Amino acid sequence: MVPTPTIMHLFDISMVSADEGWAVGTDTLLHFINGTWSEVEFPITHCNFERTLGQVEMLSATEGWATGDCGTFLHYTTGTAILEDPVNLYLPIARGGAFGQRAR
Repeated sequence: MVPTPTIMHLFDISMVSADEGWAVGTDTLLHFINGTWSEVEFPITHCNFERTLGQVEMLSATEGWATGDCGTFLHYTTGTAILEDPVNLYLPIARGGAFGQRAR
C-alpha cells in the first residue's frame, strides 16, 4: 500500500499501467507515478462549495476525463486539467459514468 498526500475521501482510480494512474475524490485529483502520489491542481468547478470528483477515466498517461458534482467535467491533457462545458461534449457511457470526447 502506498500512502496518498491527502486526507480527503477518494472515490475512483484509473491506472494506465502498473506504475501510473490517477485518483479522484473530495477536492482531490491525484497522479501516481513510479510509486509516488502527487496532487494535481484543477480549476474551480461550477459548485460554490467543496469540489468533489467522483469518477476518472484515463485514455492514456497524458489524456483523460474526470466527472464530479454540479455537472463538472474535467479534461486532462498535456499536463493541465481544463474545466469543459458538458454541452459541447459527446458522452458515451464507460465504466458506469459519462466520459467522452469533443463532438465532431
